[in-house]
Amino acid sequence: MLGLAHLLVDTIGAEGFQHIHEKLAELWVNMETMKAFLRAAEADAALDEWGVMRPAWNPLDAARNLFPRLYPRMVEIIQQIGASGLVAMPVEADLKGPLAGDIKQYYQAARAEAFDRIPLFRLAWMRPYPHSPPGRSCTSVFSSAIRCAWQARSSPDIRCRSRNRPNACASSCAKGATRPSRRPRLSPEATAWR
Repeated sequence: MLGLAHLLVDTIGAEGFQHIHEKLAELWVNMETMKAFLRAAEADAALDEWGVMRPAWNPLDAARNLFPRLYPRMVEIIQQIGASGLVAMPVEADLKGPLAGDIKQYYQAARAEAFDRIPLFRLAWMRPYPHSPPGRSCTSVFSSAIRCAWQARSSPDIRCRSRNRPNACASSCAKGATRPSRRPRLSPEATAWR
């Protein structure tokens, strides 16, 4: 999200504003905090009773509990930086249609042409699920699409909430449109390594 926020700031030329510095610093602190938890878990790793090296649980548990509190604020920061630029974005058909000239003129940013700015702002606006608020990050979309595609392959009885059909996730979640209603049950062979 820090990279996305930095691209937005650079595109619109807003790096001179103090509140933008504050928002980017907040995203940076969140990122470094998560990296510190990971590093602590790796540094304090120890052998378990089966001789397997395992990361320390406490830093990972702290990260797991802190991130859900940080994420909504990070989404809010992306929305605040994008501001009105996230509203009324033209679709691909508009870019190739009769309004292309007007779009090129009126949708340009301080440091980007309209045809470069629009995909960036669409990326900032993407939502992984239809019921989630706007502005969810692209990483959520991609991770949910990967998860749904894997679930559709591993468990044919998965049903999407939106369509209640088997394997609907394989076609629609890969586009970030729906979310599976439950996690797949792993076969005994898949869990044998545990």
